[in-house]
Amino acid sequence: GPDLPPGSKDWRPWIQKCGRSQDRKTRQYASRALFNLDAFDQARATEALVGGGRVTPHILHQGIHSLQTHPSCLPPSGDQAERKTREMAKVLFKQMTGIDMVAPNRSIEEAGNTSNSAATMSAPPVMDVVFVHGLRGGAFSTWRLSPPPGGKEDFNTCWPADFLAPDMPDARLLSVSYKTRFTDWGGYTLSLQDLSLHVLARLRAAGVGSRPVVFVTHSLGGLVVKQMLADAAVDPKYSKISDRTKGIIFFSTPHFGSWLAPTRFNSSLIRAAPTIDQMRHSPHLDDLNAKLRSRHQKGSIQVLSFAEGINMSLVEVNRSRGIAWRADVVPMESAYPGFGEFVVLEQTDHVNICKPVTKEDLAYSKTLQFLRNIYDRVAMNGCA
Repeated sequence: GPDLPPGSKDWRPWIQKCGRSQDRKTRQYASRALFNLDAFDQARATEALVGGGRVTPHILHQGIHSLQTHPSCLPPSGDQAERKTREMAKVLFKQMTGIDMVAPNRSIEEAGNTSNSAATMSAPPVMDVVFVHGLRGGAFSTWRLSPPPGGKEDFNTCWPADFLAPDMPDARLLSVSYKTRFTDWGGYTLSLQDLSLHVLARLRAAGVGSRPVVFVTHSLGGLVVKQMLADAAVDPKYSKISDRTKGIIFFSTPHFGSWLAPTRFNSSLIRAAPTIDQMRHSPHLDDLNAKLRSRHQKGSIQVLSFAEGINMSLVEVNRSRGIAWRADVVPMESAYPGFGEFVVLEQTDHVNICKPVTKEDLAYSKTLQFLRNIYDRVAMNGCA
């Protein structure tokens, strides 16, 4: 394989400065870079400890993001709240790299060269929680509150990082990003099957499949994960991802299609993107659902599904009078796969269904309970 990048430490001060940005997205991109540098340094140190055999580090490639902040990107500890935040960051750092943090500005390689380097090795995370957005979503934007009309989006609020990371300190939180469009204007987009293999390869490189995993999905993201599990079950390269998937949370996933998919977009001028075209009800969607139902009936995978309770404003007819065309993007009969727990969020639309405002919101409390139940089973039965 390629040599490890030389002089990786030279980049750290600049990346750490980016990691202290006021913008959440910039901070998380910087954290991803730092975790990757740590992974390479860990591989070097491990090679030295085991006698020179090459160790392949787990890398967060493009499209795979950590939802946990690298500890060197946090401000210096001051009051009690900041000290608690830093202690939590040390725990998260340990989960991401497998090694205790000795000091924020010391690299893993430097820590590995200490006399008690073997004692600094730490247990990996108990489970992975992977977030997969839907149509025109993003690794961060899907899980943040939408701004009010004319308002500015708050880039510092992201519930998986702000709520779930402290509540599930033994889990590694990752978020997937991929390109989706309504039409092929602006460039070709992947089909559901191609997208599945694209994401599977990057998750495997990040070490997903080495421990139990739960997917949290929104809309099209749920179909992507169902396709991934079907593909992984028959491909030895990805079989561990399928085997170790213990649960899926579906936020308004069109298991039996969405009205957005039919031929409304298809004409001689506008052609629907492949993923949109595949969101119509079809034997393929039925087959994916049947495969997941079989696993659920055998008890190998748990399912929690949420449905939107109010119509979403799709087209404003008269803004001054508040007249708009509203509709359910995913009706309840399509949001319920026919098995598992089903919850209707009465006061949320399709976009905001996956954006709980507080920890007391039903969407978050149900999600946390679901994840903790799986965690308890994993802890009781081992990390199989």
